[in-house]
Amino acid sequence: MPATSAPATAQYNKERELLQRATEAIMDVYKGVGTPGDFGYESREGRALNALYNVNNEIVAHLNGAQKERELLQRATEAIMDVYKGVGTPGDFGYESREGRALNALYNVNNEIVAHLNGAQAEG
Repeated sequence: MPATSAPATAQYNKERELLQRATEAIMDVYKGVGTPGDFGYESREGRALNALYNVNNEIVAHLNGAQKERELLQRATEAIMDVYKGVGTPGDFGYESREGRALNALYNVNNEIVAHLNGAQAEG
């Protein structure tokens, strides 16, 4: 097995951690906001949630198998932004509501993913 540099290993570990945190936040949205069917699959909200949950399924499959972390992080942040556009903000539901807390946690993880991706691009 070829030697792996410490920075590459640290980046890999960070990407796996972010994927794990993203899937946990996505599951909180599932519990707090609901399913695409709750809004109607063809509604803006339903399409956004469906895309988010599809990415979550890919992340879970990856964490249990293999797919590139960076690609999944990019797809996750795109799906999260679709939820932002389609479902709304925590303030739309009330920050202390179940939905607001779930969305807030999801968007916080998204901010970390974006910062990580931007930092990795600057390094690479």
